[in-house]
Amino acid sequence: MTARSPEGPQDPFLYRLLATAGRAPGAIALVHKHRGVWVTRHWRDVVGEIARFAAGFRRLGVVDGAAVAVEGEITARLFLVAAGALAAGARLRAVPPTVSAAERA
Repeated sequence: MTARSPEGPQDPFLYRLLATAGRAPGAIALVHKHRGVWVTRHWRDVVGEIARFAAGFRRLGVVDGAAVAVEGEITARLFLVAAGALAAGARLRAVPPTVSAAERA
């Protein structure tokens, strides 16, 4: 996953994430609860999930520089979705779930 650039990701967060994953793909990247059960994710799996989200965003028409807003509770899934949007070349905006419909408009 190159995050839309032949030289590598343009986003500093993605650059560091992929650099860390490249040094130790089998190391634990995330430990979190999902529906009450602890889940461990390794770097190779995290990078794969981000790449799948990025491909999905591209299939939806997200191009370099497009604005993508993500909303939800802060979870591992939200992190992966947001990283996928960045990997697709999007400019990311996080919207807290407490924001009213009027404030979003």
